[in-house]
Amino acid sequence: MVVALLVGTSVAGCGDRFTERRAAYEQEQQRERALDDLGRQPVWTGTVAAFDAEAIFNFITFDYGGRYPTDIQLARIRPIECDLETDREYRKAFVQRLSVTVPAGTKFALVRSTDRGGDPEDSGFLHYLTPEGRPDMSRPTVNEEMVATGLAEPDPEVELRSSGSYEPTPLPQVVDQNRELMSDLDFGYWERFVRAFVEADERREATAGACAEKAIQDRQTYLREAREAEERYRRLELGPDGRRGTADDFSDYDGDGRRDNNGSSSGGGFDVPDSLCPTRFC
Repeated sequence: MVVALLVGTSVAGCGDRFTERRAAYEQEQQRERALDDLGRQPVWTGTVAAFDAEAIFNFITFDYGGRYPTDIQLARIRPIECDLETDREYRKAFVQRLSVTVPAGTKFALVRSTDRGGDPEDSGFLHYLTPEGRPDMSRPTVNEEMVATGLAEPDPEVELRSSGSYEPTPLPQVVDQNRELMSDLDFGYWERFVRAFVEADERREATAGACAEKAIQDRQTYLREAREAEERYRRLELGPDGRRGTADDFSDYDGDGRRDNNGSSSGGGFDVPDSLCPTRFC
């Protein structure tokens, strides 16, 4: 009697575990079917659940219907970086502002980014919702708002000014080049982000303003050092007497007054800097 009772209990326990495993399996299958269906939809509606604390990959966790949390990326923007010493602080400021703009638990619509073939990506443009629960196309996206605050920039990036010896490609040319690199959907959003970035730069907003001032300072430093180098060269070229055409001149110019960039010199054994040689002996 006792043995029969134990056997019956054991069989019942196995049956319960089997039922639990089957229920878990069916639940996982249902989840996969739901995610597969979501994967084909151009717009996702859900709740912001969490943020990428370091903002390295610009991710937020988006929860669809309270059951499908997924990491997605805010498309076509990224935190601004321009100074290795302060980039970490810039990223923290980005996350802090994002957490205020889209508090965890808030419902949004994500219009998904597409590749050039029109297939949806796991990134997108975060829209506020209308009272009917649809994307509010009359308001800027969260992506654009982050750019307008001066804490994010378009991705691909645009350079608005010279920095050091670097000369940027003119903005209209950059826009035309990127038109060919992304889908029409993405380009339409990206172009708006570029305009917002230009305006934030002009207002010297937050990180955009700090990076603009740094670029200006770098350019001024480069130009000053270039002028000083040219002045040193001219003094050396004219020699101690400061007059051209005298015996103490040094030059890398040819007989027609043009700079000789061949890097060669017939210095006749004279100890002269670089390619310079006394003009009367070359």
